Amino acid sequence: MTDEAQRDTQERKRARHAYEALQNMRGRPKVCTRVQGLPIEVRAQGLTVAVATLLKEDRAESRELARLLASWVLGDKAHIVVDPPSNPTGAQLLERATTSVRSEYLAMQTEALAYLEHVKRLASALEKSEKSA
Repeated sequence: MTDEAQRDTQERKRARHAYEALQNMRGRPKVCTRVQGLPIEVRAQGLTVAVATLLKEDRAESRELARLLASWVLGDKAHIVVDPPSNPTGAQLLERATTSVRSEYLAMQTEALAYLEHVKRLASALEKSEKSA
């Protein structure tokens, strides 16, 4: 398989995972609002600080975003971590981000950014389609 074909496959996996998660999510309008600035937070502050901020906020949508991000980055479909936990949490992602070697951290951050872009676009599209229906 060529690099381009693998990239497309990974892009499609990200999109599918995000779409399925958003379809089943309660409180999606608040998640849609909160996720809009999250990729910028990760770029500016790093994955560790962004996840810590989500966990510290006392809002359901922030905890849900941390869980969603952990389910992708620490999950078996992202192919980053060895022995991924069976039901990853935001706290596990924070722990992994703070204890990983630099190369693993950068891989997790890069994957988180790519995934969050899908979540952001899909959440916005789903909200608009529901409002127009």
